[in-house]
Amino acid sequence: MVSKSRKTSFEESALLGFGRIYREPSRPVHLKILWGRILLAGITLLVAGWFAVAGLLFYFFKYRHGYEDVSYSKMLVLPFRLDQHRIEMGDYHVQKGLEALQNQDIRSALHLLRIGVARSKSNAEGRMVLAQIFESGLQRPDMAATILEDGLDQATENPKFLQKDYLQPLFRLLLLHQYDDRIVELSERLLPILPKNSEEAILIAFATIQANVYRGNYQEAERLLDEFGLVQSPQGQILLAQIRWNRGLRDRAIAILHRALNRYPDRDDVFSVLMRFYRDQEEWDLIRRYSILRSIRFPEKVGPKIDLLYALDATEDEDVVLPNVEEIVANFPISESALPLAQFAAATGRTDVARIAYDQALEAGLNIAPFTLLLQESLVRGGEYEAAIQFSDQLREERPDWLIRLQSLENGFRALALQGLGRNLDSEIFVREFMKSDRIRPKTHIAVARMFSELGAPETAHKILSESYSRNSSDQPLLSALVLNDIELGRNRDFVVHLRDLLRMRVPDQEVLAEAYEELGSDRHLFLADREILLSRIEELIVRPS
Repeated sequence: MVSKSRKTSFEESALLGFGRIYREPSRPVHLKILWGRILLAGITLLVAGWFAVAGLLFYFFKYRHGYEDVSYSKMLVLPFRLDQHRIEMGDYHVQKGLEALQNQDIRSALHLLRIGVARSKSNAEGRMVLAQIFESGLQRPDMAATILEDGLDQATENPKFLQKDYLQPLFRLLLLHQYDDRIVELSERLLPILPKNSEEAILIAFATIQANVYRGNYQEAERLLDEFGLVQSPQGQILLAQIRWNRGLRDRAIAILHRALNRYPDRDDVFSVLMRFYRDQEEWDLIRRYSILRSIRFPEKVGPKIDLLYALDATEDEDVVLPNVEEIVANFPISESALPLAQFAAATGRTDVARIAYDQALEAGLNIAPFTLLLQESLVRGGEYEAAIQFSDQLREERPDWLIRLQSLENGFRALALQGLGRNLDSEIFVREFMKSDRIRPKTHIAVARMFSELGAPETAHKILSESYSRNSSDQPLLSALVLNDIELGRNRDFVVHLRDLLRMRVPDQEVLAEAYEELGSDRHLFLADREILLSRIEELIVRPS
């Protein structure tokens, strides 16, 4: 017998349509998850979210970051091209920075270029322009050098970093701001990976040779000249002559330059070095004749006129110096004439010429920092010590930004001025500040030490030379100056130690050897154990310098 009533099963939607509930008589409720719908909805949401996020990113980069080259299609695939997007955005900011620089908006240019280079590390043009702003505008050559050096790490991404157009400003910057050790380090890193006879390798080799000459490492400088076959080039002849001159082989140095002029008669830079050598020898008649010859051959060059000023000043034709200076100012661009005039004034103590050069540079908007130092040096050499102190005080109070890069040198000149006024304790304070910098070349230490000796303070000169030698033990001119200072002060023990070091060098300075021979032959060193050996060695070097 069939039952009169029968309960039927039914189903209903659940979980917002992603599930179904089934009810049957005498059975538990059954829930079925519709995975297909869930997967489809998830994909739909993901795609919608992806497009929405891409839209937000497009808005963010275009309107918040000002990245006008952004496209919606690129934002859709951004997760798969993050590195490329970073580089593109960096290149865009570099381009905008260059445009801001053209519009004289330096602040915006600096901001955009820094962002651009940080994102696009292999953008060579951005690095070069950013480094130029740091060097010239912000007076931060250290930052500029770091920016350019860091670019070399990107050479695998961009071969331009190993090309002449990039390497030339880098090594120019390092030489100009006396980063000689960094030049040597970079050359050891780069020369092995560059073709030996390429323009880039020759450029680096010359910079390294010059750095070694500045540091007195003559043997290494000559080795590089030979290795790269640069001895017979005009620049190689100049460097070789400088090495011979610094070693005291004066006649050989001059002979090298004369031979170079026979081979390269149109090289005024060879003439310039020859004139400098003749100035040191006080060959004023020769300088006069050569200045006339050079003025005819190179009428557009200011160098011959400057050489004539040295001759006129040295031969007591002082009344005609200023008219010649006025002629130079009238006939040559200030950008070419102001610095040589200031250098002449500093070397001769002609404060009147120094002030003319300083005023001309200030009026022309040139980088004034070197002119301030040269004016201060001329005041010290001219014996105007009080004026030098007053000028230093004025600079420190009114325009300290002019001296940011050259503060250490200014400390040295201030110390000399204080010494000239008899304020010895104050002078010592600034000598210590002067010696704190590790960027000042030994040649500058030698020059300042010599000026202290001329002011009757050879002990201070000894402190400067000794400390400099402790940092630059391979610098031959520095060691030669220290030997002469030991003789002047009667430091017998130091003299012998430094002389032994000097005799280990390849070709010591001949004039220093002559003075050392005379000192060693005196009764003060009668009981020195190896006296005869040292004397014999000096005799060999003087008679047959190798």
